Amino acid sequence: MFSKEKVSSNKYGEIIIDSVSIHIPTSYHYSQLYLITYWDSYKVVSPNGEVLGEGPRPYMNKSRELPWASVLGMWRMKPRSVSHSRYFPYLPGSIASYLSIESPVIQKEYIEWLMGLIVTYNMNENNERFYELLPTKDNENPGSEIHPYEVTWDMYDSLRPTEPVSKGEATIHE
Repeated sequence: MFSKEKVSSNKYGEIIIDSVSIHIPTSYHYSQLYLITYWDSYKVVSPNGEVLGEGPRPYMNKSRELPWASVLGMWRMKPRSVSHSRYFPYLPGSIASYLSIESPVIQKEYIEWLMGLIVTYNMNENNERFYELLPTKDNENPGSEIHPYEVTWDMYDSLRPTEPVSKGEATIHE
């Protein structure tokens, strides 16, 4: 271990590491955090021992993976903030245009769809396979669109006897 020190985040969830502010998404929930720095990497740990963020130190000039799962979780709570977010410019083109819709209700549905995909694929794979992963009426569950109190006429028609009943004749169902 290189060093361990107590740090706190600002209201934007940023922590200063090597004179560079780095965004740690859930760090603003805690008043004190532990910053563990190694010669080539860092870890931000909560007082409960949960690792909130880790990555290469800024002077290593390596790219960091963006925390898309937590970013999408924040966007789901506030859909109108998507276009103003610090992460919006890093979205691939087709996904950015897909999420740039005016209606917050539809935008929330799109974000939830993307949250389901981010578990399996990373953001670049989602962009490459965007049109084949896009939800259509064919891959949705057909039973989910039926209203619970709506009459299903196929079931109603199946109750009808198949043989014609002559006039005046009674049928007994067993």
